[in-house]
Amino acid sequence: MLPHRRPAVGQDGYQASLAVLLGVSLTCGQYVPPTFWSVWWVLETRQAWRYF
Repeated sequence: MLPHRRPAVGQDGYQASLAVLLGVSLTCGQYVPPTFWSVWWVLETRQAWRYF
């Protein structure tokens, strides 16, 4: 099994992973504390700057 790595295909890969994470958050959002998503969003936004 391949090790899980962040896709290095640029913007398309990042958009795809965001779409998957968005679907997961919409499905499981009510079970996860909102503070978790706030911290996750800050971390993801900081990482997103590498793609621009």
